[in-house]
Amino acid sequence: MRKLLLLISLFVYNFSIAQTNGNVYGIIRKNYYSIVTDPFDSTITFQQFDSCTIKFGECNPVTGLVTTIGNTQYSQSINLTGAALNPYNNTYIFQTGNNISSFDINTGLITNQVPVTNPNGSTYFDNFRFNNSDSAIYGLARRTYFDTASNTFQQGVFLATANQQTGVISELSSTAVAPGFALLGSAIDPYQMLYYFSTGNNLLAIDMYTGAVYNNVTLTIMDGFSFGNFTYSCVDTAIYGLVRQNYFSTIPDPLNPGGTMQVLDSATLKLGRVNPTTGVVTNISTHSIGINAYTINGGAAIDPTNMIYYFSYGSGIAGISMTTGQIVSTPNYNIANGDYFDLMRNFENCYNATRIRQNPTLTATENTIPKNEYTVYPNPNNGSFQIQNIEDNATITIYDLVGRIIHHQNARENNISCTIEKPGVYYLRVSTPRNTATKTIIIQY
Repeated sequence: MRKLLLLISLFVYNFSIAQTNGNVYGIIRKNYYSIVTDPFDSTITFQQFDSCTIKFGECNPVTGLVTTIGNTQYSQSINLTGAALNPYNNTYIFQTGNNISSFDINTGLITNQVPVTNPNGSTYFDNFRFNNSDSAIYGLARRTYFDTASNTFQQGVFLATANQQTGVISELSSTAVAPGFALLGSAIDPYQMLYYFSTGNNLLAIDMYTGAVYNNVTLTIMDGFSFGNFTYSCVDTAIYGLVRQNYFSTIPDPLNPGGTMQVLDSATLKLGRVNPTTGVVTNISTHSIGINAYTINGGAAIDPTNMIYYFSYGSGIAGISMTTGQIVSTPNYNIANGDYFDLMRNFENCYNATRIRQNPTLTATENTIPKNEYTVYPNPNNGSFQIQNIEDNATITIYDLVGRIIHHQNARENNISCTIEKPGVYYLRVSTPRNTATKTIIIQY
């Protein structure tokens, strides 16, 4: 028995920090077609794609209004393989053909366009994202390599970084981490420095320091067919995505007399969350959200303030409550002189995040951990606590999970008292002129 599966729509640091406004950013694309005659039947005509133009823009996810930034458009095609929004130098990075290109967020102008090059061979650079905790672009370098074990050439993917200015790909993985990847999304945990991607059946975590496989688990999806369009949420350190369930009917197989085949009748989507340690996917939505597809090139965006997961379904953008799993908005795109809004990214989620897990290949000193590591007591606490083994010239900063500064002071004394209205998990950073260290603290009332 054969199954016909429906493919989900395929269709340097700068101190000028971009201002966040709740909008998502992406590429406004308009396609142009010609009417041609069917070469086998002159009575039939169809549309044939000719070209497209692109502009940079932003979308209000609540209203669906897409606004062009600047008034410049470019006659270029784009690769729907990833995008990176760099809030620290005000650029949006994407690919055109074999080039890495950058839009200026303020003007909408392409300010940089360089060929993608890989010293290890001809390559693609897929599933790439911006990492807020080290301001680097990470993705999968996909290329052919020679496997010494089998003495044959193989296809594989390697975790890599890309230089935004030069287009040079630097592979972090010494060997291929997988033979390929599924077009289901990618995610970066900036605190633990882990890059996540899916092969379809498995979720892989790659160490962004070493490029080695950190964890590889089988996805266990209850009441679902696939888990896709996933992204990392810094507000609660979880990976959210869409659980898709397909429904089939059995019909006679026209190519195999007496045989049968399955055809897709319909599909449902629910918001879900995956445990990256076990691979178990938990449904947050108790029932279908009423939309049956998503565009992989639309990406996913998280509003950490209102706890809303946004995704593109082609003609519009949907928002789902990360708490209840229910739809909160589904506006159609309102795009002037455009057909599609592609590769959306946002600033708010993980903005200003800081690394917690240190580089395992470096020494304690190289990782900038104080020689006499400080301790926090009590922890959990109610906002009042002591820091032991702290140096006199240290400064103390407390961040929330989104990276916002909640409290800052000089360490003139070991007793710390700060007012934090919302209980939860926070990050405490102690800095001296020589080193820094970060710990997790829990505020309870």
